[in-house]
Amino acid sequence: MKQFQIAPSEFWAMPPRHFWWLVETLNPAKGAGRLSEADKREFVGWLDGNDTGGF
Repeated sequence: MKQFQIAPSEFWAMPPRHFWWLVETLNPAKGAGRLSEADKREFVGWLDGNDTGGF
């Protein structure tokens, strides 16, 4: 866990939720959670006029 500056003993003692908090807050992925405009249009096209939610 050199990237997060955590000693091995601290890493193994920490609860999993603390580890994932570090990953999510200290190492955010660039563009994570964002759709491209083309992807947005494709999703809208799938849903347009589809009241049942099926594909």
